[in-house]
Amino acid sequence: MDDATRIPLDYLAASQARSLDRLRKTLQEPKRVVDVFAALFARVIDEADGPLLSLATGESLACLNYLWQRGEVQRDINDTGVAIHQMR
Repeated sequence: MDDATRIPLDYLAASQARSLDRLRKTLQEPKRVVDVFAALFARVIDEADGPLLSLATGESLACLNYLWQRGEVQRDINDTGVAIHQMR
């Protein structure tokens, strides 16, 4: 890998690490997937955002699953069938 490629990849890796740190802080309290958007994207994303809502949900689920697979997060299903995530 040359230096021109390494710099953007290093930047992306560092950015993702910062996002995961913000997510960990947010997950000190139980949260649904849609409740972590602000921590990951630094903005509110709601139904009015259409396709962005779908992308944000997928990215949030990927981050939550990453932390869950690492054993950092517990995931419970509430009475209405919604997954609730929280740091262990």
